[in-house]
Formats: sequence, structure tokens, C-alpha cells
Amino acid sequence: MVVIKAAVGALWNTGGLNWAASFELQRQKAGELDLLDWLRAMFGFQDVFMQLQMLVKWRDAPDGTVQAKE
Repeated sequence: MVVIKAAVGALWNTGGLNWAASFELQRQKAGELDLLDWLRAMFGFQDVFMQLQMLVKWRDAPDGTVQAKE
């Protein structure tokens, strides 16, 4: 349980990150944005979880390639 709490805390630790000026201003001011929101703002990821899954699959593939699902 401690590891899970630490991971969630890390996601919310966005202090010091530069945000795009126009990205969800109200949520920025309220402190409601997390690291996944920052990735979406900076790199345009629509589905950050899907991007993470692809990176993990690529890392774990024996030959370094990932085949797309058909």
C-alpha cells in the first residue's frame, strides 16, 4: 500500500513543471492537474495510458519492435 501511495503522490507532484499558458487555466490555478495532464499538454497525448502501454510493450519486445494490432 505504501508503494501505491508513493506512486499516486508522484503523479500529483507537478511543482516546477512549466505548463502551456493556455492549458486548462482554471484547473491549473486550482491545482487539479497531475503529471498525466502535463504529458498531454506538452506532447499532445490523447490517451496517456495507451502511450505508456506502447512504451512498455516496446521495451519488453525481444527484438525491440512492437506489432500493431489489426
